[in-house]
Amino acid sequence: MRKRHLIGIINPVFFVCLFMLLHVQPSLAVAEQPEPDRGVFEGTVPLMVNQNQGEPGEHLVRTPEELEQAIATAVPGDMIMMQDGIWKDIDIIFKAIGTEGKPITLRAQTQGKVIISGSSSLRISGQYLVVDGLHFKDGSSSRSLHLIEFRDGQDHAYYSRLTNIVISEFNKDRARVDASDTWVGLFGSHNRVDHSFFHGKTSVGRVIIVWRPTPETNHHRIDHNYFKDIPSDGGNGTIAIRIGDGTQGMSSSATIVEGNLFENMQGFGKIINIKSSGNTIRNNTFVRASGSIMVRHGNGNLIEGNVILPGLEDKYTGGITLIGEDHIVRNNYIQGTRSSGKAAIALIEGDANNYPGKGSYYPSKNVVIENNTLVDNDKNMIIGQLYDPKTELTVPVENLTFRENAVLGNGNMTPMVLVLDEPNGVTYANNQFYNGSFHGIKDIQGIDFQQPELQLGENGMYGYTKDNNLKENKITTPLLRTEVGPEWVKSRWAEFGIEDKPYMDLPVNNLIKETVNETVKSEGSGLSSGGAVAEAGEQTENYGSSNRGFLYTSFGIVIIMALAASALAVLKRRKRTQS
Repeated sequence: MRKRHLIGIINPVFFVCLFMLLHVQPSLAVAEQPEPDRGVFEGTVPLMVNQNQGEPGEHLVRTPEELEQAIATAVPGDMIMMQDGIWKDIDIIFKAIGTEGKPITLRAQTQGKVIISGSSSLRISGQYLVVDGLHFKDGSSSRSLHLIEFRDGQDHAYYSRLTNIVISEFNKDRARVDASDTWVGLFGSHNRVDHSFFHGKTSVGRVIIVWRPTPETNHHRIDHNYFKDIPSDGGNGTIAIRIGDGTQGMSSSATIVEGNLFENMQGFGKIINIKSSGNTIRNNTFVRASGSIMVRHGNGNLIEGNVILPGLEDKYTGGITLIGEDHIVRNNYIQGTRSSGKAAIALIEGDANNYPGKGSYYPSKNVVIENNTLVDNDKNMIIGQLYDPKTELTVPVENLTFRENAVLGNGNMTPMVLVLDEPNGVTYANNQFYNGSFHGIKDIQGIDFQQPELQLGENGMYGYTKDNNLKENKITTPLLRTEVGPEWVKSRWAEFGIEDKPYMDLPVNNLIKETVNETVKSEGSGLSSGGAVAEAGEQTENYGSSNRGFLYTSFGIVIIMALAASALAVLKRRKRTQS
């Protein structure tokens, strides 16, 4: 009786544990959804005519009332100058119509000496408008979402420009009901944000968002800006630039982000977040900027000539993460990503049942990765990241081309190409791999495992020697701090905490001269436990619960084994007692 009674207690516990193991992963319902819009939808710029009469000229305004009147009566070619000084608690609505040859300009009397402070905002609406030389400080946005937006209600801006401005520590209090705080919201099309300085953002929200309420192309340009000292906003880190959203992710924005400097940032998942198609991200420099360039939604994006240097924190370092089709990643330089962060280049496993608004991952295919230089990365390339047969993330990468890339490892035991799900078609051609684990790729044609002809420069970056057959690969020279932001800031660096110091902690270990014992040891040895743990940690922390099933299963098995062992021990003791 006692044995049957004990077994009667153990059996329910066993089945409860078994039920937990079988049901711990969340189920994802598969619903039929219409195929999302794809491709280019060129919108029509509204025809706008300025009805004001008069000859263009310069107009110095001293009060908000004079500013409002000057804007209301502006004609093409007018220059409206705000008098130097502090303009506090002002909501500027710059709504006017210029022409291509005669834009209407709203500018500071002296660049940098018009201070917008207190509870203030700026709206730009119309065509061919320029805002130049304003300085936002000592305040926060008066509006619910944006500080600056390229629209007034439903009236968007076209062919307009925001240039030479500074937004410095102009943050909403997180306790505000309307705490969301995007500094610049781009609407309309053919607008430009350039040579501006975005500094010290600590409020909730992005620095710049390209909004896409329709699938029409935007043709915006974001260039030669300086993003500095932007910590995490407490969520997924502060994203500097987001282009689009998941709803219109499969249509083309055609936005160009080029020549920007990102320094001292905690982007965690991403610093540039692409949620649209047809964009160009090129010749940007990332310095102690933890995060990555991420294509979250969209197809046909070009990512080229970017320099990504070691991040602010190892845990959040990253390079380029890809989801979707027809992307080209070329001539990028990525150095110093770490095992606790993201890989230098990662391609995400796909969900065959994804659709706009679901928030999952479209399959990755027809991706070309060429002429890149990857140096001193713990994880160089991951294929099929987030693959999990227990979820819908089971569509492998398809038709991947990896050619003429130089990969200089640091002896880390994680395979230099970590394949989590075998891709359907991958072509390697004329690549150089050195000083890392060749597990899984040792016998693949198109990869040369000899020491590459690279040399370490004084700035801590590697370059190609004249003897390297990949010497035609282009490594973009990192942008100097003097090449970005407003010209008027350059004489006021101390005010904004800008220092002329190296972009990396020097000296940097020369990976060419160091021993390659780690390479020899790791060949054919498989993925070490350290590499496996690092990858599991990344997927769990940075992307969600794709590895939680493994943890829960292991935990459940341990419980069952412990119960079984305990039951056997009780039976043995009772048997000895009875005997």
